[in-house]
Amino acid sequence: MSISNYNFIILVLSLTVAFSSTVYGQEKLSQIGHFEDENTFFSEHSKAVFYQGDVIVVDLNQSILHRFSESGELTQVASREGRGPGEVGHPSYITKTTSGEELMILDHGNQLIHEFSLSDFAHAGSHNIDYFLSFLSRAAATDNYLALIGSKDGSDYLIHLYDPESHEHVASFGDFIDWDATGIDTISPMLRTQLYTGSVINAGQNLIVNIDAPYIIRKYDAGQNIIWEVEDDVFQKPWEEHVEVTAENYRVGMYPRISTMKPLDETSFLVQYVITEGDREDWKHWIDIRSVADGELQQRFMLPEQMLVQDVAVHENGDTDLLFKKSADYTFATYRLER
Repeated sequence: MSISNYNFIILVLSLTVAFSSTVYGQEKLSQIGHFEDENTFFSEHSKAVFYQGDVIVVDLNQSILHRFSESGELTQVASREGRGPGEVGHPSYITKTTSGEELMILDHGNQLIHEFSLSDFAHAGSHNIDYFLSFLSRAAATDNYLALIGSKDGSDYLIHLYDPESHEHVASFGDFIDWDATGIDTISPMLRTQLYTGSVINAGQNLIVNIDAPYIIRKYDAGQNIIWEVEDDVFQKPWEEHVEVTAENYRVGMYPRISTMKPLDETSFLVQYVITEGDREDWKHWIDIRSVADGELQQRFMLPEQMLVQDVAVHENGDTDLLFKKSADYTFATYRLER
């Protein structure tokens, strides 16, 4: 065997070991529950959360809340659509409060944030904030603040904090991901929002934040300083392959993006991203698990079908239940991830 062939084999073995140490096989992911009802059709914009073993689904087109038992039985339905007290106009996002007992709904139709009890769907209150809520707005409740991510009138910053009691704006900080924005005014609003929207999760006294595209994640401390930043090369940078600029034309394509982040435990968090190459049915959905301490990649795997993470629940042994919405029919299912 020649030295060049020997070196090639060593290189392949090294890459295989390095890759296998951070990749789950799909056998680690098994479906354990399915949540739908023969009389209910969930829309594309439906979202869901875990609550004490149940699954709570909010249909964002109809503003209707549904409760499913762990076995998949529909046990409660509550309609909240409208513009009156305790009613939801056009919800855009849902998240649980830090207690885990209430559901927070961002309502861009009424420009309100609503809270509902997860135990009985009772309305717990609604309030205005000086932040323009859109159908792409996202938020996270922390121990001290409500954090919203995106563009705010009168601010050049990415992260905006509000007092959960007074609902007043407390602070804005964090630079937007910088890229060559030549001709950005000609980009369609849908594509442009990828640069101004993202996810935020609570990590103790810190925040972990991403922008939808490109794949860049930052951790900020309580003093609003960047602790670490990670950038992953699974995505082609938009300015390299997905932007074409000529004297006559400016074009931006739909480039791959992060779809959500979710906290797992004190040491790790989950990132789901979508590779949007080819036709929509060919898109690939991936999950990364990263370290809270430094953002390092711990595991990576591709989902067996197109599914979007809604919520997570971690067991004492580390195994994780993932609540997904299936892209094919908008039904919801839970999977057990062995870790």
